[in-house]
Amino acid sequence: MVAQAPRADQIPIGDQTPEREREEEGERPAETGDPSDQRRLKRPEERERDDACEDGAPTLPLAKLEANESHVEALNALAHLTRLQVFFFLARAKREVSVSEIQEAVEVPGPTLSHHLDVLRRAGLVESRRHERYIYYSVQRETVTALVRLLTACC
Repeated sequence: MVAQAPRADQIPIGDQTPEREREEEGERPAETGDPSDQRRLKRPEERERDDACEDGAPTLPLAKLEANESHVEALNALAHLTRLQVFFFLARAKREVSVSEIQEAVEVPGPTLSHHLDVLRRAGLVESRRHERYIYYSVQRETVTALVRLLTACC
């Protein structure tokens, strides 16, 4: 009988390895001389100071990080070249941008752009605001920050 792999929604991102468990209990692994081991060799209290994000917000311990359906939807939305280009354009703009400006920048037909913007909006990556006849889009910074923290915390 062949063992089935667990479904993606059942796999916690912060999988504990015996080595990681030893680190969390305060034991230090043997030094290998590899520069990449420097982070691993720190004591837990030293790591806590280093585990804060640039904006000062603390990151979650690896054991508490888990992927959820919203993370999957956001990554799925970004897994298309046109949507990724639209998202990058909005992120670089750092402001609300009209649909016509986005269309001019990424050179995509209006109905196609509308579809891609809707996918990004439903995934929580961008938000929209209607003003008279125009719709403006901007990056949903909180959602993107949470996704980036999740991805970078396990690397």
